[in-house]
Amino acid sequence: MSLPIAAVGALLAALLETSVLPELTIGGVKPDLVLVLAVVVAMVVGFEDSMVWAVVGGLLIDALSGRPLGATALVLLVVTGLAVLLARFTGRPRIITVGVAVFVSAWLFLALLTAILAATAGVGLTPVPLSTFIALAVLDTIVAILAVIVIRALLRRYGATERIDW
Repeated sequence: MSLPIAAVGALLAALLETSVLPELTIGGVKPDLVLVLAVVVAMVVGFEDSMVWAVVGGLLIDALSGRPLGATALVLLVVTGLAVLLARFTGRPRIITVGVAVFVSAWLFLALLTAILAATAGVGLTPVPLSTFIALAVLDTIVAILAVIVIRALLRRYGATERIDW
């Protein structure tokens, strides 16, 4: 995956997350598409592409949703960085490893974003029911598993061919 393709993908994911997905809630929650794809790209593709996903997607989500500019991008960079570290330890991660990473990342993302918004935008720290956290994390995990399958198939088909270095 090249960096311009990652930037366009993050742009499309952020547009979908802020425009279409709020209308398609499942169980009262909507998936964090940019978060899921940034973590999946971090674990399956690599560091640079995932950082582009995090920055471009986070900034666009902030601009479209009225959050302080850079809050979502900062949280996405932290969470994606942790996913990259996990991928370094696990090697080529299996689908279940990516699913567990997204499940944990969804919790961390929501906690850090709530804390940053409380500190910068004056949003109160209201308790979120545990069932909402679990539903969001499970939905993000399902989307991540589907994304891993699609991204791996695309990389096999259109990825760079390995060549012998002379």
